[in-house]
Formats: sequence, structure tokens, C-alpha cells
Amino acid sequence: MCEVWRQEQLAYINSVCEGAERKAALCGLMEQEGELIASIGRHKIQADAKNSERGIMQFLNKVTHFTSLYITDHIILFCVIV
Repeated sequence: MCEVWRQEQLAYINSVCEGAERKAALCGLMEQEGELIASIGRHKIQADAKNSERGIMQFLNKVTHFTSLYITDHIILFCVIV
């Protein structure tokens, strides 16, 4: 998707600008592209961290879920669902 946007912007710059104006527009385009890529990277890192945390919490909830506590002849048994 980023590549399609970049190609559209490049085509527009090439059709409208010449010389130093074109070079300046291409530099601006490159800067915008870098900002977009950095933003996508930050969002990916945040999503990965959130998914990792969610997975850890689900695992801990499964492991620590005690369904019942049975006391039989002074022996305590825990029934754990894994």
C-alpha cells in the first residue's frame, strides 16, 4: 500500500515539477515515506507487545485456574484445569 502511494506521488511530482523544484519535492517525498515507515514500525512493535502480553495472561489464567479444593482424610488435593 505504501508503494502504491509512493508511485502515485512520484508520478505527480514528475508531471508537475522540473529542476530544483522537482528535487525538493522528491526529497520531501522521501522524508514523508521515512516517517510513514517509522510510524508503521512503531505500531507493529506496540501490537506485538500487546499480543505477547495477552498470550502470557491467557497462559497464566489457564495454569492458575483452580476449580476445586478437595479435603479427604486430611489430604488437600487441588484440581487444576490446564
